[in-house]
Amino acid sequence: MNHRSLLRNALATAALAGAAAAAQAQVQNGDFTQGLAFWNPQGDVAVQGGVLKLSTANFSFETGSLTGNVAPLGIEALEAAAGVPAYALDVGWEAAVEGSLAKQSFAVQAGSTLSFSWSFSTTEAGPLAALDHAFAVINGQVITLATAGANQQATAAPSAQSTISVFEHTFGQAGMATLVFGVADTLDDLAPSTLSIHGVTLAAPVPEPQTWALMLGGLALLSRRLRRR
Repeated sequence: MNHRSLLRNALATAALAGAAAAAQAQVQNGDFTQGLAFWNPQGDVAVQGGVLKLSTANFSFETGSLTGNVAPLGIEALEAAAGVPAYALDVGWEAAVEGSLAKQSFAVQAGSTLSFSWSFSTTEAGPLAALDHAFAVINGQVITLATAGANQQATAAPSAQSTISVFEHTFGQAGMATLVFGVADTLDDLAPSTLSIHGVTLAAPVPEPQTWALMLGGLALLSRRLRRR
């Protein structure tokens, strides 16, 4: 094999290694074009128009149910499915009583950035509104996205979307990650709330300039050594 062939092979190997690393870190069906494929839904969960929707509506006595035949989980089942300890989904002194979630596990690299767009809507209204809330759980850490009550404008129906926001999270180390989206009722099982999710992506880390410099320096050294042979 001549010098040029060896150098070409080295460059190709480096490129393939980078592509393979990027391919390993991805969320399956993050655009929800395949419905709920690759996601584990629990409770009242459905995909509508490429948007994942999770509701606390109980089809047996409330309007706004997404499935029409699946009720939200009780709080103990919801906590277990989310992988969080008891009371982790409470809001202050208000105890969570039920909710729905969807989750997925996937491989990440250190520096990979998870992002998604979300909106929250609720029929909770007035000064005595319960603190229903939307949340995400990343590797067991509960992140509150929105809360009803004083900080949330009630909408006419739980399917109506509020302002769309974007969430981002960068992973500090490589490994398997579990992502959970959820919505919960607090105090009572009345006045349904809905969380909408779309555009879930996982971006591979961009190599630091020092990393590229080291890689190019190594290839340059290899090239010089091959030319001397």
